[in-house]
Amino acid sequence: MTQLHEPKQDNIFQSWTIYRKIVAANNMLHEQIYTDVKQLLQQHTDDFSLLDLGCGDAACLAPVLRDVAINAYTGVDLSAPALALAAENLSA
Repeated sequence: MTQLHEPKQDNIFQSWTIYRKIVAANNMLHEQIYTDVKQLLQQHTDDFSLLDLGCGDAACLAPVLRDVAINAYTGVDLSAPALALAAENLSA
């Protein structure tokens, strides 16, 4: 018998505040990663679209996107609270 289950999320991604503290402390090297991401995206001289799988709240990427020429951005994440925050972070 085959059973299908929705992906299970850890509590860290349901409240999102713990994860934001980890990012703010740079425990997962987000600062270095997004410095490199910005440099990579700025190398594109033509407009492009970006698909971000596991976008989270997009707090680290939003400032990067302000400085690059981009046609469209699509963020995908399993965390509904994170997606709500991403919408706010990307509203500018």
